[in-house]
Amino acid sequence: MSIKKTAIQTADEAISVLREARAQLARLTALMNAIHTDALNGQAINIEPLSNIGAELGQELSRSLDHQIEILQAQLDATGGEA
Repeated sequence: MSIKKTAIQTADEAISVLREARAQLARLTALMNAIHTDALNGQAINIEPLSNIGAELGQELSRSLDHQIEILQAQLDATGGEA
């Protein structure tokens, strides 16, 4: 496989990773809006479970991005490029 083709595939994968991260951030935004609404309504009965879900989603996103960065960096290194 040529270096150019490998670099293009790596770039495509990077774009895919960024799109998925954007989707996960949209879910986090919706969750934070739900927490905010719950607090504004004075009920605050859902804040703790919702914030726990937010923390888990944030940690999951961080781990996923770390893993994807490692994969993409290895692919880039294999083409002779550097980030």
